[in-house]
Amino acid sequence: MEVAVRDASFYQVGYATGVEAMRALGITATEVAIDIHGCVRSLTSERQLNLTQPADLAAFQAELADNGLRVCAFLCSQNFNHADRGAHLNWVIQAVRAADAVGAPALRIDSAMTGQADLSLEERIRIFAEATLEVLRATGESSVTLGIENHGRQGNDPEWMRGVIAHVGSPRVGLTLDVGNWYWFGHPLSRVYEIYREFGPLVKATHVKNIRYPEEIRETQREIGFEYGKYCCPLDEGDIQMSRVAAILRETGYDGALTIEDESLGKVAEADRAAVLQRDVDHLRAAIG
Repeated sequence: MEVAVRDASFYQVGYATGVEAMRALGITATEVAIDIHGCVRSLTSERQLNLTQPADLAAFQAELADNGLRVCAFLCSQNFNHADRGAHLNWVIQAVRAADAVGAPALRIDSAMTGQADLSLEERIRIFAEATLEVLRATGESSVTLGIENHGRQGNDPEWMRGVIAHVGSPRVGLTLDVGNWYWFGHPLSRVYEIYREFGPLVKATHVKNIRYPEEIRETQREIGFEYGKYCCPLDEGDIQMSRVAAILRETGYDGALTIEDESLGKVAEADRAAVLQRDVDHLRAAIG
């Protein structure tokens, strides 16, 4: 296991480039957001690189190689029930090909979908699973895995996640396990650890964040997103024990990156954010042991 950080966090903290941030933090892996056109932000400048274009792809590959860095996952924010479904399918297909080209083992795909509140559980499972199967068929030569993030109302419903995984039935498809989102959803703290263990064998990538709720409500079933902005916090201040998370994931077979996504950084004065992110890295590294 190793510590990684989402590329968006570098720029929220105030680093000029990804390379500068990763050197300062002492890490060599990052999750990189890739947009619907196949574009990512350069790790050495502010310019956009379109990884569907050979010259830009070669430039990004050189940035990684020259600096001894790697992409642990690409991040897609696609919507498999979008009106332009084809464009969103192509978003993921292009991202898989980019991941193959740079040696990234996994791709985060978003579980959120348009209109999900108006659809039955069975229909939501079918829509998402059939889109995922189309991506698999279009990238049959690839070993890049697709990690569905437990994101939002739908993604944090274990029944929905089980249904999609069962419908797809491919070893290339599993979870981008967001450690904090199950707790954000309202599951009691002890239940959250049970969920980690259940889905641990399916984890392809991770997001790591933390929340500190008042002690009297930690083991209650709370409303979805209960005062998240107030209670989200740095990794070393929250209720979720990162050493326990790392142990569960290791025991259930995951040995990839633990990728920090600290959503409390926006509550911290800009001058102090780099120190908080460094604390996150150090705390997670200690938790991994």
